Amino acid sequence: MQQKWCTEMSEQHNPQSVWPVILFFGFWGVWPQIGLAEGKDISVDQLEAFRSCRQLAERPVDGGLALIDIATDLALPACEIAVQAFPDEPIALYLYGRAHEAADAFDVAGELYRRASELGSGPAAASMGLLVQSQSDPLVNQDALDWYALGASRDDPVAAYHWYDSDPSLGFNKQRKLLMRALEARYQPALIEMAGLILSEHPLSGGLILTDRILVLETASSGGDSQAIGALGQLLVSNGEPNQQVRGTALLREAAAMGDSRSAGTLGLLIVSGHIAPLPGDDPRQLLELAADQGDARVQSTLAAIIISQDGANADPQRLVRLLQTAASQGDANAATNLGTLYRTGFIVEQNMDRAARWYLAGAALGNVAFSNEMAGIRSWDVWGSVGMDEAIQRYLEAAGVMRDDGWLNAITRYVELMSSDPLSGVATLIND
Repeated sequence: MQQKWCTEMSEQHNPQSVWPVILFFGFWGVWPQIGLAEGKDISVDQLEAFRSCRQLAERPVDGGLALIDIATDLALPACEIAVQAFPDEPIALYLYGRAHEAADAFDVAGELYRRASELGSGPAAASMGLLVQSQSDPLVNQDALDWYALGASRDDPVAAYHWYDSDPSLGFNKQRKLLMRALEARYQPALIEMAGLILSEHPLSGGLILTDRILVLETASSGGDSQAIGALGQLLVSNGEPNQQVRGTALLREAAAMGDSRSAGTLGLLIVSGHIAPLPGDDPRQLLELAADQGDARVQSTLAAIIISQDGANADPQRLVRLLQTAASQGDANAATNLGTLYRTGFIVEQNMDRAARWYLAGAALGNVAFSNEMAGIRSWDVWGSVGMDEAIQRYLEAAGVMRDDGWLNAITRYVELMSSDPLSGVATLIND
């Protein structure tokens, strides 16, 4: 049964006639890669065996199968005939090696990979690296790295990815180059890796164009990863195209329902800001509560504003201050300004003019321009050069209703100087006072 296809093909074509073979199999893209132009007398059976070998043993990144899915009872004889016909053809040797590796004949596979690599095969070098690494004790095996480097030098995407993934000594630029080569080939492990880098906002994900980001997250989310689903939803919502926004919102809801707190927070922000219409049962506060501990300053600041609006004097002062301080420490100017107002008015928290003044100044330093305009026309720190720091502070605090006397103003000057040069350090100092 294994040779039936050979018999059928030999009955239909004269094995000694080369041109009909070329005309027929040229459509399969086989003969241009195995040197038929050299005038070899190739039978139909041999050429069909080579085609079948490729279909049965090619790797996934090239449109084939994973090792575990290779039908070795078919692939081994087909690739054996191909190698007999083309003993110096690296593709045939490499594929024959894959068929042996799938059959757990690792020594034979390794020898075939070596021979194919010596003839210039990048895929063979990559497979040899993977084989060496799978059989070694240390996770970082220099022999495997050498094979990956060789394959990558031949522009092989699989070798490029595993060199990136296995060698901790690589610099940033080299890592990015290798990873991008693997992404160009749509190599699945590279797509999953980049999805993780996007989710963690790693610098290696910077500069990736929108279509590639969508592709990466589509791949990751297809496996049911709630974070990837949510990240894809957020990306589609922010893309600006109506159809994509609708789908993005649906993905955010799906991810939030799966327990992804970041997606819940994003969904809550979109509802509060009016970017999407709430559905029956949507509770923005509940959504934001789910995401409040994830470190998103916008979520924390918005949740605090909702708590002030809904709970009023019954709000938990400690939690409220903690939310606003955490948001301010990440650069949220509105959170700092709202803290200033709470301390100035004594609403919810105990009145404290010292802290009110400092938080108002923190809000201005962090860029709360709208509030600065209200405060006697002071626009952040930029105008201090024209009117002088002391006068600017005095005008600002007088307008805010927290100015007391010159001595008190002098006491906070050092804090103001720190805030003007490094606002986030100034906020950290204020929180720790």
